[in-house]
Amino acid sequence: LEFASTTSEGFPAYDQGWYNSYFSREDYSRKRAVLPLRWNWKIYWNSSKVEWPGVKIIHFHGPKPGRCFEQIVAKKKECHIHGYTPLVHWAVSRDKSRVARKVNDIMSECQANLQDFLSQKCNQ
Repeated sequence: LEFASTTSEGFPAYDQGWYNSYFSREDYSRKRAVLPLRWNWKIYWNSSKVEWPGVKIIHFHGPKPGRCFEQIVAKKKECHIHGYTPLVHWAVSRDKSRVARKVNDIMSECQANLQDFLSQKCNQ
């Protein structure tokens, strides 16, 4: 936090810009590495290139729940947020929305499990 508060140049890519600036400093530059793709899979990439058990993290780069993710799940190629339409189009055209639908199913299951858990805890 000290680094962020004392850096006057700003961070053009928000949190990613902060991470890039922080870890490109001389004391970290030799320790930095790029994650394998399975640890940074984008919501609009083609799922035929990876097996699901191999994907560890889905990166909601661009479309996110409440911000055009639902359009991908519904296989709609438009998005009302400037700059996201190409990503949404790629997800629907190249991947047939497979990654987004799988992630949506997982999120729905997690939400249902969370609601059950909270219901049990609140009724104790």
